[in-house]
Amino acid sequence: MAEGEKQMKVWVDPPEGWRYGFPKIWDTDLHDNLFHWLDDRGYPPDLRHQYGEYFHVRQWSVRDEPSDL
Repeated sequence: MAEGEKQMKVWVDPPEGWRYGFPKIWDTDLHDNLFHWLDDRGYPPDLRHQYGEYFHVRQWSVRDEPSDL
């Protein structure tokens, strides 16, 4: 990515995320590692590890509309 170029914000919804307040918006400009971001937002690392190779996170783009923020 070129210097000064903005990355995107995405909605993130991990498995059983509703129990921990997900979906939440991940700002990739501020946090470049999804797993660390999930940990920081209260998603249990143990739960992530239980899913192992089957741990998949739903993601979709945030539109720049006030209703999405």
